[in-house]
Order: sequence, then structure tokens, then C-alpha cells
Amino acid sequence: MRRFTTVFGFSIFLCFAATMPPTHAETSQSAEATSQNQKAAHWVIEDTHSYVGFARVNLSIGELFIEEDKLVGTYQIRIPFNRSKNDQGRIELKLREDTSPELLNAHGGRLTGKAISDDADRPLNTIECNINTEEKTIFLTITTPDRSIDFESTYAFFEASSASAEEVRPAKARTSM
Repeated sequence: MRRFTTVFGFSIFLCFAATMPPTHAETSQSAEATSQNQKAAHWVIEDTHSYVGFARVNLSIGELFIEEDKLVGTYQIRIPFNRSKNDQGRIELKLREDTSPELLNAHGGRLTGKAISDDADRPLNTIECNINTEEKTIFLTITTPDRSIDFESTYAFFEASSASAEEVRPAKARTSM
């Protein structure tokens, strides 16, 4: 009975602690992080997939942010059939000097860059990215030492200081070898 009372009392304490309002420091840190996220223009890329032979290759990029003269984000490649080929790391796409994020979103364009794996033993892969603004699609070609893999996805662009983005439609797969 004593153990039940102790556990029950601790559970009530956790319930009260969870419902307590945040402190001023927590609130200001949260507001600061939210305002920083809303200030920077960025792209949100829908997850997509392609095929190499009969093996499905899943690609997740998520968000691309502007750092200096590059679009930067993280990527994950998952191959359910051959998990030893799974990879994750950092993606860097070079912006041309005459291109701003708003112009790229309005007119589209072609970017090239690299995928840098978190695994130091993996080679550097090149990436070519074509943005089609009419259909809000993005075409990515990742070139590895073994092959090139083409992906097609949709995206949403968040302008600087914007709280909403254009709708992201489901991704379409494009088969290549």
C-alpha cells in the first residue's frame, strides 16, 4: 500500500508540473527561436523515392536554408532492400551571385552542389537540382561513383518573415538507372 501511495503521489506531482505555465526565460527562448525560423527564407522538400533496378531508394531532404551563398540542409537516403547503402549527411547547393531566394522561387533555375555524408569513409556525391516553378516541382539528380539517381518531388517556399507556405502536393516518383 505504501508503494502505491508513493507512486500515486509522484504521478500527481508530474501532472501538476506538466500543467505549470513556462517561466519567462522559457517563453522568451521559445519566441526567439520561432522568430528566427520565421525570418529566414527556406524551402521545404517533400519526401520522395526512385528506383535502381527493382530496389526502391527513399530520399528525405526536409528543409533547405540559406547560409552565405548556398542552400544548406540535411538528407537521408534509405534503401530498404540494401540497408548497408543507407546514408545521411549534409546537402549544399551553390547559389549563383545574381540569384536571390525570391528570384529562384519566382523563376526557378538550376543549382549544383554536393552531398557530404556523415560517414567519413563515403565519397562525396554531386547533386544537380532543377526547380520548376510552374508545377512547384523539384528535380534532383544525385551522382554517386556507381550511378546517377533521379528524384522528382514537390516543394513549398517560405519567404522571409512569413508564417505560411504554399501547399505541398504528394511527390511523384521518376524511375532511372
